[in-house]
Amino acid sequence: MLLLFKIKMNIRVWSILYGCLMLLPFGINAQDNNLLEQKSNSENPIFKNLEKAYRTPAMVMDDYWVWGSSVVKDGQGKYHIFASRFPKSLPFHPGWMVASEIVHGVSDTPQGPYEFADIALPPRGAQYWDGKATHNPRVLKHNGKYYLIYVGTTHPFEEPTFDNLTLDSKWPIVARNNKRIGLAVADTPYGPWKRFDEPILKTKAGTFYSYLTSNPSPIIQEDGSVMMIFKGRGHKEPWGYTHIGICTFY
Repeated sequence: MLLLFKIKMNIRVWSILYGCLMLLPFGINAQDNNLLEQKSNSENPIFKNLEKAYRTPAMVMDDYWVWGSSVVKDGQGKYHIFASRFPKSLPFHPGWMVASEIVHGVSDTPQGPYEFADIALPPRGAQYWDGKATHNPRVLKHNGKYYLIYVGTTHPFEEPTFDNLTLDSKWPIVARNNKRIGLAVADTPYGPWKRFDEPILKTKAGTFYSYLTSNPSPIIQEDGSVMMIFKGRGHKEPWGYTHIGICTFY
């Protein structure tokens, strides 16, 4: 059973909020006295306890953009990162939308650096709902199994080049419309990952997520159910509003 509710916000407000959430962990400068004063006076427990960011990136790959990571610890004390990568031969935006794949790295510490291990979810053919791109991984461990919840999409076209991949070109227009949230399951972080022929959160006509679903952020609750925050857009206003939905899977 799937339960949903939503929060509606103007896309400009969402962009500002998302930017703040992305910048806070990486932009803290402990030498900035004004910022330190703001932190000490803040009633927000997250902002108040933010510390200086690590200068060394957790995972770097030559010739690739690396983005959107999620980390899990295995039973042997190793840490496993799952992240999106897409080639620097394409522009960052919208290259992630049409050429991303989810990769796996390993480290002895949660902050890394992580050593590349394998491609967890590579392209698998335009006929699949996630056949051309996998992105935004979130990894969970539960009852001895590992779960990757992610965004997938597809398109029927030839591979784009840097010069012809623009926001109004055919690739992102179709790939954006096909964005859905899916699930892959494995017995170990090294896979193999079992992918499914259908997404776990499809679009639904007449709702705030009739156009696309993306950006999953799941947690496993004490009763074993999964609560997930996600982003949705509707066909009537695909560029006007972003909707933040919360759903529960039983």
